[in-house]
Amino acid sequence: MIDLTRTDDTPTFFKELPKIELHAHLNGSLGIGTALVLAESKIHQLNMKNACISPNAAIVGKQDQKLYADVKQQYEMDTTSFQIADFFPLFKLIYALTDTPSAVTFATEQVILEFADDGVVYLELRSTPRRTTGMSKDEYIQAMFAGIEACKGKNLDIIVRVILTIDRKAGLDDALDTIQLAAKYMSEGVVGIDLAGDPFADHYQTYSQAIKNAKSYGLKVTIHFCEIEGTEDESILMLQDADRLGHATFMSERVKKEVFEKNIPIEVCMSSNVICKTVTAYTDHHIQTCFEANHACCISTDDKGIFKCTLSNEYYIASKVLGLDRDQVEKLARSSIDSIFGSEVDKDALRLCFDEFRRKEQL
Repeated sequence: MIDLTRTDDTPTFFKELPKIELHAHLNGSLGIGTALVLAESKIHQLNMKNACISPNAAIVGKQDQKLYADVKQQYEMDTTSFQIADFFPLFKLIYALTDTPSAVTFATEQVILEFADDGVVYLELRSTPRRTTGMSKDEYIQAMFAGIEACKGKNLDIIVRVILTIDRKAGLDDALDTIQLAAKYMSEGVVGIDLAGDPFADHYQTYSQAIKNAKSYGLKVTIHFCEIEGTEDESILMLQDADRLGHATFMSERVKKEVFEKNIPIEVCMSSNVICKTVTAYTDHHIQTCFEANHACCISTDDKGIFKCTLSNEYYIASKVLGLDRDQVEKLARSSIDSIFGSEVDKDALRLCFDEFRRKEQL
């Protein structure tokens, strides 16, 4: 029986394999160490704020004193029996930690460092620009780029591009605003937009014209796709605009046929799907159907911090599920080059990186 337990003891080959990460949410990718540093920072800021209001004020309120402990507890919980809704409290905590430009910058920098340490050579980092009390959506994006810039002086072998996410619950006006910001920052490294969020929220038709507007600017489009059952007609509509698809867990035969015929790459997040119970087991994952059909599959992590996974180990799991040898694993990883939203220059640089790896490994 194949042991597919997620583990830090991933074989060296998979860690050294150049990897392309195309479905990574900034906030969900925060490791526990980064989250705890942000929690400590937030408590310190509240302490200073209260001291300015009144020198005799309590250091922080009881709710804020619990923040560090709550973050630690949520990250360390046994998620074996969790459903997707059980992760919502942790997401809520993380959003509370990244509500200032400095926090977003620090989070971005640390997530990039963690991906680079795992052998990721190309990263498309996605996030929903959020307005908070002390930060506009524009400032949120600028803070992300400040984090990317901070990494450039660290001699990392990683290319980072940005995807801005549209929240389906936020409405059309918010979506149009995000698309305008995405177009504004294309020269800085924004390469696409993502439609995500509650699949029960507004129908895709609400956003269809806005998505088409985004494509007219030259932005690429990825869509969280078939995350629940019973969305066949809406999913067919989505395929008119999508350049890539996220998850694609519940494709009907009709939808699958169109996806395969249109050759739209799928961002495959195996551990995320298994942990959230949208797939019963790794050995039942739809990556097998896609791989057998020679359809483009881009192995990704989704929320590596929340789900405690690494891209190296996702490739290790995929190799076991698909029965791949080292040569086939390298070819699977290399195949994601054709699906990136980056430039031809980016693609050429990645091909050279994989060529060097093949020579080193004598593949």
